[in-house]
Amino acid sequence: MTTVDAARIAAESLREIEDVMARARRFTALSGAAILFSGVLAAAGGVALFFLIPHIREHVAPDSPFRLRNTFTAVWAFVFATSLAVNVWAMRRIGRRNSDANFGRLFRKAAGTFAPSLVVGAALGAYMMARRWEWYALLAPLWMFTYGLGLLAVAPFTVAGVRPLGIAFLTLGVAALGACEPGLVEALTGEARFYTYDHALQLFMAAGFGGLHILFGLRLRLAPRRGNSRPPTAPGPRPDEGAAS
Repeated sequence: MTTVDAARIAAESLREIEDVMARARRFTALSGAAILFSGVLAAAGGVALFFLIPHIREHVAPDSPFRLRNTFTAVWAFVFATSLAVNVWAMRRIGRRNSDANFGRLFRKAAGTFAPSLVVGAALGAYMMARRWEWYALLAPLWMFTYGLGLLAVAPFTVAGVRPLGIAFLTLGVAALGACEPGLVEALTGEARFYTYDHALQLFMAAGFGGLHILFGLRLRLAPRRGNSRPPTAPGPRPDEGAAS
């Protein structure tokens, strides 16, 4: 075995060790199918409220916000709670299937980094729905901002696509902040009808928590196929073969 062959084998071994160490530091047990399910569920919830809430405002309870608030809260609480449960179950299933000894440690690290932003978003959202319902239109940008910041916080030690997803949520949140603000909508349309920003709010919720998760889930599902399409490298000579020659 020549010196060049020995150096190449050593470099390949070093790369393999670095890959193993990098995987040990990164939380990669994300389920594309579970994230895709969450996106479809959120999109369905947003579309349902898109048609339902204006009907409640105009026909069912035009003089009372409680029916509207309860409907909005029930739908999105179900969407978020179901999505969280399904994704946690899927991640634990992946960890058990791969017999990953680092799963528990990495899961706690990722959850501990991601949770503060979600807690802030949930607390502010609950306060706005209970005490400041007139700020209802700001719920979509609020939740997109806090969720996007949580994704950016956890991005350094998880899969590569999480950072662009966080940036996309922040960008969409900025757009929702303008589109869902009643004063801006009224200035653009010349009308002060409630359903205008109701529609905008539900569309942005469906586009963000629905559409972006669908795209990210599809990306995770298709990633192994792209990785498998890379041509394999030719194996180097074994050390004992070189010694025998």
